[in-house]
Amino acid sequence: MQTNNKKIVSINKLNDASSYEMQIESLKKQKNLLQEVIDKVPNLISVRDASGKFILVNKAIANVYGYEANDLIGRNDEELTHQPWKIESCIEIDTMVMQQKQERIILEETIKDSNGKKIWLQTTKQPFIDKSNDELYVLGVSTNITQHRIAKEKLIQSEKRFKDFAETAANIFWELDKDFNYTYISGSIKNLIGDSSIYPLGKGFNTLFSNSSKCEFDFDVYKEALEKRENISNFTFNVKNENKEVDIFRINAKSIFNKNKKFEGYRGVIRSITEEKALLERIAYDAKHDALTGLVNRNEFDKQLKRVLKSAKATEEVSILCYLDLDHFKVVNDAAGHSAGDQLLIRLCHILEDKVRASDIVARLGGDEFGIILERCPLNNAVTVCENILRSINQFVFDWDKQSFKVGASIGIAIITDKSENEALIMSQADMACYRAKELGRNQMHIAHTNDTAIIERSSEFTYVSAITEALNNDRLFLMKQPIVSVSRDDKEIPHYEVLSRIIDDKDNIISPNEFIRVAERYGMITRVDRFVIKKAFHYHMQAHHNDGVVISINLSGNSVSDPYILDFIKQELETSKLEPSSVCFEITETAAISSITKAINVIKELKDIGVKFALDDFGSGLSSFGYLKDLPVDYLKIDGTFVKNMVESEKDRAIVRSINEVAKVMGMQTIAEFVENDEILEILKEIGVDYAQGYGIGRPERLN
Repeated sequence: MQTNNKKIVSINKLNDASSYEMQIESLKKQKNLLQEVIDKVPNLISVRDASGKFILVNKAIANVYGYEANDLIGRNDEELTHQPWKIESCIEIDTMVMQQKQERIILEETIKDSNGKKIWLQTTKQPFIDKSNDELYVLGVSTNITQHRIAKEKLIQSEKRFKDFAETAANIFWELDKDFNYTYISGSIKNLIGDSSIYPLGKGFNTLFSNSSKCEFDFDVYKEALEKRENISNFTFNVKNENKEVDIFRINAKSIFNKNKKFEGYRGVIRSITEEKALLERIAYDAKHDALTGLVNRNEFDKQLKRVLKSAKATEEVSILCYLDLDHFKVVNDAAGHSAGDQLLIRLCHILEDKVRASDIVARLGGDEFGIILERCPLNNAVTVCENILRSINQFVFDWDKQSFKVGASIGIAIITDKSENEALIMSQADMACYRAKELGRNQMHIAHTNDTAIIERSSEFTYVSAITEALNNDRLFLMKQPIVSVSRDDKEIPHYEVLSRIIDDKDNIISPNEFIRVAERYGMITRVDRFVIKKAFHYHMQAHHNDGVVISINLSGNSVSDPYILDFIKQELETSKLEPSSVCFEITETAAISSITKAINVIKELKDIGVKFALDDFGSGLSSFGYLKDLPVDYLKIDGTFVKNMVESEKDRAIVRSINEVAKVMGMQTIAEFVENDEILEILKEIGVDYAQGYGIGRPERLN
């Protein structure tokens, strides 16, 4: 029995030992499971005892220290190389938590991990007692809020940045709540209303303006707009600034609704538009006015003329258009410079404005040309106005830099009635009437009438202006050539020819130079015609003769002689065409040469230096032919055809031709007789000793191929 009892005790002991080992194993498994669980949690989890030693940690907190989790157990911060928390801080917090026992605290703190990276944590400290040994511990659970904190910092910076911009911006940003009370306003209140004592936050929308006598603000209209809870666009109000000037402000606002479409208030901007409005007004003014004189410009004048004509057709009331062109204005520009000319125009504008009614329209149409519309004005009254203007301008003396100048004016008058066709015709009539006034002696007026022959004649000139423009733009100007032959030789060799220009109009009619050259000169188109002819003639001559010694003569107008760019143009065309300069002869009329003697001499000398020849055309038609001849180094004298064609019947004409030829020979020039129409004239020219002849008796003009 005793033996059996011992066996039973021994078996029980074995069972107890086995049960204990199983319990130990179970606890190990639970501990391992707990460790695996907390290691998978991203939060930093730790348990410390009263001395600050770690009892439990997870991988997340171990990584911060740079250790394995097992290496931290039983150690405190003082024993570790890397101390992410400040030791004193941890001890103080843990001590406080332990003293409060069941109290829990939550705090934000920063640490640095083993790589020196700053981490923001939200940490919860919770005390608890291990009932098995009555020990007090602290559970710490920290959440990494670094990304959240960075985002928050960025948001704070962004808000600060916006606030800085708002506070320093010229605009004023504001916000109202659902009751229309201010929750935010930027900038200086004083800059807006001149009163810094008003503090609007928490107060109603009218706080800024209701007590200020400097504001002109329509509260009723603004309140009505707010109560609609719709966006507000371009609500304007005025404020008198410290200089008693009016500043203009504009309000724009957006109504705010939450995701449930419940109204929450307004956000908006108050912006000063004083300078913007002034700029827009200035742009609008400049678009209608001349920059120099401040008068209405041509574009606005045309609009007003169109309006007045429309009114005349509706009311049958008469209005008057006056076209004024200054006489001798160019003298002031040439003698005293353009600054003087500008000042003269400004002063003359004051005269014009002083002599008309405030309702009348005075415009600068360009250069020294002005237009005046006398609306609802009888003709006799208009004549009186124009007489007063002419008298005042004639009496005006312009003093500049110790010089005194007087100018005149010519005025053309056109009557605007319900029978007037259009504004373009009215302008044309006034322009032509002004030109007629100049022809009649200047410093006077002329009234355009439908039966005025001078006006009708001038009207036909505009047809030629259009034809010339069309010809140049669409290559409808063509060249012809007429031979120039030696008088003394009987062979048929043509060593020289002159190119002549013709225009084909839009109806395929040929316009001769006698018809369009005068118009081209009058309307400043002749230089363009000359350039067109030079370019085309150079090209033809090179293609036809290849520098074989034949000379081509090309007419050069007085305007082209005065053109500062003509020398460069001719030289460039010679180079482009590869034409020998010695095969080119330019013909300048005597009148053109004498009227611009200095410029003519310069052009002739510079082109002769490279081999170009020159002829003085229509010689003998001028009043001082021989007096100027010695100053013009030309190669040929072309004897005016009016003396040549009547040589057979007129002894006087023969004498003139003979004297011109003799003078030319003394000066080393050759002579060319124009208008040689028959053999009798040719025989007389041989007898006199003229070198060359040109005319229908020699050869008629023929078109260049």
